[in-house]
Amino acid sequence: MSWARVPRVNVGIIACSLAMAPGARAGVADLDFVPPQPPHLLLDESDFARIDAWALEQDWAASARDAILERAASWPESHLEAWQLERFELPPEGGQWIQYYVCPVHGYSLTFVDATTHACPMGETYSGWPYDQVIYTRRIDDAGNAAADLGLAYRLTGQIEYAEEAAEILLAFADTYLLWPIHDEHDVPMIDGARAHAQTLDEAVWLIPVAWAYDLIADSPVLSDEDGARIQRFLLRPAAQVLQHYKQKGNWQVWHNAGIAAVGYTLGDRTLIDIATGSRAGMSHLLRFGVNNDGLWWEGTWSYHFYALQPFTWFAEMSRRAGEDTYADPHLAAMYAAPLDMLLPDLTLPAFNDSHGTRITSYAWAYEVAWSRLGDPRAAAVAGMVPRGRWALFFGTETLPQETLPPQGPALLEDSGYAVLRQPGADGTSYVALDFGPHGGWHGHYDKLSFISYGAGALMGLDPGTQSYAAPTHDTWDKKTVAHNTVVLDERNQVRNSGNLGWFHALPDLSAVRADAGGAYPGARAARTQVLVAEYLLDRFDIAALTPARHTFDWIYHNPGLLSSDLDLEPYDGLPDTWGYQNLTGTLAATATGPWQVTFSSGEGEGPGCRVWMDDTALAGIEAIRHSGAAPPVSTTVVTGNGLGPDLSVPVPFVMARRQGHATTFAALFEPLVESSRVSAFETAPGTQLRDGTWVLEAHVSGTGIDPQDPSRRAPYEDDWALSRGGTVESWTAGSLSGDGDLALVRRMDGRIRVMALAGGSLLSDSGQVLIHAESPVEGIEARLGLDGTLEVDTESPLSCEVFIHAPDTTTVLLNGVAAAWSLVGDMVWLPPQ
Repeated sequence: MSWARVPRVNVGIIACSLAMAPGARAGVADLDFVPPQPPHLLLDESDFARIDAWALEQDWAASARDAILERAASWPESHLEAWQLERFELPPEGGQWIQYYVCPVHGYSLTFVDATTHACPMGETYSGWPYDQVIYTRRIDDAGNAAADLGLAYRLTGQIEYAEEAAEILLAFADTYLLWPIHDEHDVPMIDGARAHAQTLDEAVWLIPVAWAYDLIADSPVLSDEDGARIQRFLLRPAAQVLQHYKQKGNWQVWHNAGIAAVGYTLGDRTLIDIATGSRAGMSHLLRFGVNNDGLWWEGTWSYHFYALQPFTWFAEMSRRAGEDTYADPHLAAMYAAPLDMLLPDLTLPAFNDSHGTRITSYAWAYEVAWSRLGDPRAAAVAGMVPRGRWALFFGTETLPQETLPPQGPALLEDSGYAVLRQPGADGTSYVALDFGPHGGWHGHYDKLSFISYGAGALMGLDPGTQSYAAPTHDTWDKKTVAHNTVVLDERNQVRNSGNLGWFHALPDLSAVRADAGGAYPGARAARTQVLVAEYLLDRFDIAALTPARHTFDWIYHNPGLLSSDLDLEPYDGLPDTWGYQNLTGTLAATATGPWQVTFSSGEGEGPGCRVWMDDTALAGIEAIRHSGAAPPVSTTVVTGNGLGPDLSVPVPFVMARRQGHATTFAALFEPLVESSRVSAFETAPGTQLRDGTWVLEAHVSGTGIDPQDPSRRAPYEDDWALSRGGTVESWTAGSLSGDGDLALVRRMDGRIRVMALAGGSLLSDSGQVLIHAESPVEGIEARLGLDGTLEVDTESPLSCEVFIHAPDTTTVLLNGVAAAWSLVGDMVWLPPQ
């Protein structure tokens, strides 16, 4: 089987730039020849002396240096063996898009058998275009990287043979490059096409080591001035010119600029350097407008964040050796720091948008640089988690301090639209990341208000991330709303849009967020509230149509493992076969009118895993009030089955709650499981209806938790919650609780109030007893009442007003961990403004 070459309209931009035949050389050859210089692009003679000294003293440095030498010594044998060649030669044409190298039926990556045979693990084999040409790409990249390794080996050992082999590769490219026509992934000479590759992006990635290889051997005796002129005029300058054809804001442009800069700094060409640095598409512009204020690259995916960070780092090192300090730009410093704010407890990063779930240690190279150039001790901690390699040798420090990552708390990346909730517990840290921000351009997914979660030492709520862009499931699953942990409206995708943060709170015993979906749901508005405590995640999803028409609302959650339920499930065929639903298989369903549960476990029995509790009681109460007591029956169709995950060969179970109507609220609780459930009950009810028509959710949770004063002891608890929409201070009632603000919690253990929390308000009462009263609204305040008379009070921001807390037996008060001035006024502890 072979892909069809699809013609597209030629925009005419390339036709008058570089011609696609040997005759084009005349114009390029008129450019001045730059005499050879000692290496200066990324390493200079002092760096090689430093590396020699380190290798004598440090085992890691000797190992990293020797790895470079071993790679160089294996050329060309390793290349010939890998690609089944009899001698080194460049392919007859430029390469093709590497994303094509997947089975078009199953989506699995192909395996190279020989130059014309490419195998799928399911048994199919493919040949011809574009598979053969993808191998051309790999051969070209392999040769370019080998040239750099050979140049490094020459500088590290002085052995002229390495320089000769590097020169052979560069001269082969110089003699061939302009013979390869510009082409894109459809073999059409479009603006984003290149010569050695099918994209200017891949051309730039290849050009950096090629330019570096020339820098490393330019002044060696193996290159005559004529040889140097051939490489400059027929390879480096034309390749830099190709990269100038296509300008855009994404990660491509960062690589374009780094590739152009590599040639510019190598040849001392100020014109090229200025194009890479100071133009409207240059590095300074991209750092300022492509990096969000929270440090995340604007495409909203960790894979592309680091993919953009790598050329930024290459460029910073090039410019540093030219006397310019790109590391002084705070946006670049923030790019190294931002991922550390979103780490899961297992040191992976969420697979949001076109990303893969990956460990931070995969990017240890970045943290070698962040430690060396910026002095961030957290960076040293990450760099020290894996054996040190070539990036440490080139740009790091001789030794790393013994650092560990400090405990992580909740984090908000508001510009990027990610809220991270974290809560330590007896079974490890629980983690939730909610996605509410900008779409992320071409790499964005239709997943507003989706989340991923982690608890009991394992990933729970899963994001599918991405497959190869040429895999059929990338469009039929990865990007689809139903593939994510959110709500689908009328069985269709969301639309591109950005949500908005409602509020975010971080207190010692809870972290919480509320955000809306913006215009992601045409004709409807949606918002999600999540509150994380040590024992569970409380989740509320509100969605309402803007017209009286009835709609289908599908709340869906994906979790690895084995699924079981307390419902009597039967085969179900009520799902559509479009918009990603066609990938939901083995579907079973039951009708629920009250509380129900689904459990995801890693094996037979319970846990480690996750139990999902959902209660329709609040919904029924809201409908009864909305319809003046004459409410239509409220029911939920609970659907279970399997969806797709990051590994297409391993299905991922899902649970879906389907409802029809004008508006609905889904109230759920997610409990991490280790051996058995420690939550014994989850109940909801409607509280006060607010002025905008939304509702305060009353929730009651009971179970067994850790005694905060004696961590070795488990004790029964009862939690009373009130969850409001927030935004304005509005009085509400939720069961026995009354007050105002965004949310409130009262936790009892052994029948006694032990924790009180209020966020975004000024008053919390329980059964008429005032528990917390502030003279003006406070951002967030939590009070923990110890059995020994200690009252611990924590606030999100310094108190700017008087606060009264019901704690009649208090003998000591700690405010944010420090002994505080206080007095007892009746049964209320009085705290003055800070």
